[in-house]
Parts: sequence; structure tokens; C-alpha cells
Amino acid sequence: MSWKREKLKNVCEFIDGDRGKNYPSNGELFDNGDCLFLNTGNVTATGFDFTSCQFIADEKDRALRKGKLLRGDVVLTTRGTLGHVAYYSDAIPFDRIRINSGMLIARSSVHLLPNYLFYAFRDPMFQAMIDGVRSGSAQPQLPAKTLKEMTIPVPTLEEQKRIADILSAYDKLIENNRRQIALLEEAAQRLYKEWFVDLRFPGHETTPIHDGLPEGWRNGLLGDIVSFVSGYAFKSSSFSKEGNYKVVTIKNVLDGKFDGNGMDLIIDLPKNMTSECILHQGDILISLTGNVGRVCLVIGENCLLNQRVAKIKTRAKAFTYCFFRLKATKALLENMSSGTAQKNLSTVKALQMSIMIPDERLIRLFELNAKPLLDAIVNLESQIEYTREACDRLLPKLMSGEIEVG
Repeated sequence: MSWKREKLKNVCEFIDGDRGKNYPSNGELFDNGDCLFLNTGNVTATGFDFTSCQFIADEKDRALRKGKLLRGDVVLTTRGTLGHVAYYSDAIPFDRIRINSGMLIARSSVHLLPNYLFYAFRDPMFQAMIDGVRSGSAQPQLPAKTLKEMTIPVPTLEEQKRIADILSAYDKLIENNRRQIALLEEAAQRLYKEWFVDLRFPGHETTPIHDGLPEGWRNGLLGDIVSFVSGYAFKSSSFSKEGNYKVVTIKNVLDGKFDGNGMDLIIDLPKNMTSECILHQGDILISLTGNVGRVCLVIGENCLLNQRVAKIKTRAKAFTYCFFRLKATKALLENMSSGTAQKNLSTVKALQMSIMIPDERLIRLFELNAKPLLDAIVNLESQIEYTREACDRLLPKLMSGEIEVG
């Protein structure tokens, strides 16, 4: 079964994001206001990402004329990275959102269910259309007039609902796992802060303090507890559309999250690459360029370490991960980085960072308590990847009518 395809201009309305002159000014009107102002980085291949958010004051929100989201709107990135899609459902915990001009809002007509439109935009066939019409070289763009002429399958409203219900069940499972991950991460960080920042570790009441340090602790260097493995300098000519190995670059290392989307592939391992550059699930990575100091855990196998990303080796995995996830640690790493247009972190300098090192017994006790939390995070992230892959395989079959929904 296949359905009639309709031009987007006939089944939905497109609304521009705010353009240029009305942008909020950095440091002037960005604040903790009630209106969230999104840029293209907040819309990823897997939907909204609110990790790094900017808010605008009510005064600026009222002055803006475009880019205001309504519940049920679909957001599509049209500049830079094209075709990322997000759905502004009732589950999104922000009541007021505006977008910038790097995106468009797609608002469904009465002939189209909003969540069905969201999945239609995610269909590989539609994504291939976007890839085929992009304009611009330095910064690719998808013109609105071109987008409006693109087509999507439009089954009956009842069939749209069934398709959306099937696919949204996968997304709900993913979202539930994400909530659990957030709770586990919070628990690990809270325990670390209580023990090693607030110094309320087990037995702290009776532990003597010498020269400002609990007995058994010492002043040392970061290099006393960790080492860094530098990535391999892959040549872009070795990348292919298919391959046995995925190359992890700076874009895959986010704050507390491994982004496995869009990784370059290679067929064979370089002969002069060390085995240390072969990553395993649960390895700790840190970004060394740009937004330096971002740390995450590797999800998946057959991943290879590229340059400007480092693997952190340590015997105390949970302790090390929680230390690097501290905002204070990231700030220190940023301050010791060099470069103006783009920051670069030297691993040699980082290893010279002064730190307080707890006694070995306490670190081992922390590992017993916190490492199971990290293991659970990795397991849930793996489940998310498996669920997303299953959804991605099913989506085009539902959209094409290969799988009947009646």
C-alpha cells in the first residue's frame, strides 16, 4: 500500500524564526526569564536538546515578532546542519519558546496530525530530499520556498494516528530511559560532592584534620590519578559511507552525553594506529578543542578515537568521571586552555592541575557505591541506542505503507 503524496505548502504552514535585528543581545537581555530562546544547536538529530539553554527577559520576548512556538509545532533546522527535527509536545517542560532564523516552524493543517508530520520529516526519504536540494557551501541552507514544494505521504487521519502511536511508543521508552539516566547522574554527582567537596564522607566526624586536609588525604596533581590517551589523526580520505569502525570526533563528545549520530566510518584500522585508540563501551572521553572539558562515557563498540579528543585512563572510574563533571573542574580546564578564536586544552598542562587526593580506602568505597550508577547509565544509554535503531528501521516501512497499520 502507498499513499498520495502532498506538497508541504498544501498541508502545513511555515513560520520563520526571528531574524537578525531582534536577536537578544548576549549579556544584556539573556537572563533567567520565562521565555526560552533556541538556536540550531538545541535541535539535534534526536529532537530537542536543552543541555545548554538561553532565556530572554519578558521585555525582549514581547518585542519579538517571529519564531514563537505553539504546542504541536514541529521545528526543522534549515541553516548549517539541515533537517534536524523536534516536536513541541505537551511533555516539553517549557511553556514559552522562540527560535532563531536558522530554523522554521511547521504548523499542521486540519489534514495532518502534528506528531505524524514530525515523523514524516524524520523519514529517510524526506531527509534524502533535503540533502539533495541544499544550497550554500560554507553554510548549507534549505530555502523555505524549496521546502514548501517537497512532498510527504498523507494517509487518512486515522492511519496517521496509528503510525504516530506506534512510533511514539519508542520515543516514550527513550524518554523514560533519559529520565532515569538524569536521576542516576544526579545521584552520583550528589554523592561525590557530599564526600569530596563538602567533606562529609563516611567517618568524617572522627577524622583528624592536618594542614587543612583530612587525615590520609594529600595534595597532588591530576596526573597522579589519571593519564590521557591522545586520538589518532585520521585522514578524511579514509572515510567512507559504510565501514566497520566509527570515528569519534569532537562533535560526538557532549557534556555528560555521547552523541553517536553522524560519525564518519572507515573500513579498516590504520596500520600505525595504537590499540589504545580502540574505544570500548564505558570509556571516559574529554574534548580538547573548542568547548573544552566536556566529558562523556562511550556508548557502543567499534569506535575509534580521533585527534582533539582524549580518553581518560584511571583505576577509579566513578571518582574520575564525577571529578571531571564538576563545573569547577571544567572552569579550571577552560582557564588553562590557549587560543582566542578556538580554545585548545593541552593534556600535558591538564595533568599538572593541583588537586586534593583522598585516601585510597575512601576512593575504593566511593567506587563500590558510585560505579554501579555509572554502569546503569551506560546500560540505559545502550538501550536507548537499540530502541532508536529499531524505530529508525520501522519508520520508513510505515511511511511507505510496506507495513500496514489498519
